[in-house]
Amino acid sequence: MTLMSYIADTIFYVWDFIVWGEAAKIWAFPHLNAKLRRTRWNMYRYGLKAVKDYIKLRTLRSGSVQWYSTRRIAIKSSLDVLNPLQSLGYNDLNGGQIGLIGVVTSCISIFDDFNK
Repeated sequence: MTLMSYIADTIFYVWDFIVWGEAAKIWAFPHLNAKLRRTRWNMYRYGLKAVKDYIKLRTLRSGSVQWYSTRRIAIKSSLDVLNPLQSLGYNDLNGGQIGLIGVVTSCISIFDDFNK
């Protein structure tokens, strides 16, 4: 599962690089529809991370420090997947709801960084 996450991250970064090149007018690949594919891979990688962390939660002892840390990461990944889903039209959350989800995930990240 971890290898699948790394592969999904790598493929997303390749699509991100292609989209960057198109936006910077370095090259053009109009037939690739790179923005849509980048958004799909972003959805896949967040989904894989969420599933991986939820599976990991089942193997950890409930109430341990590592369990709480993994739970925060799983919740963050589960919320992060909603942004690309909204961009692809798979849910109908409005901008305020997506912004609130972004604030929650940012607060989780700040909490984790502060505890290190």
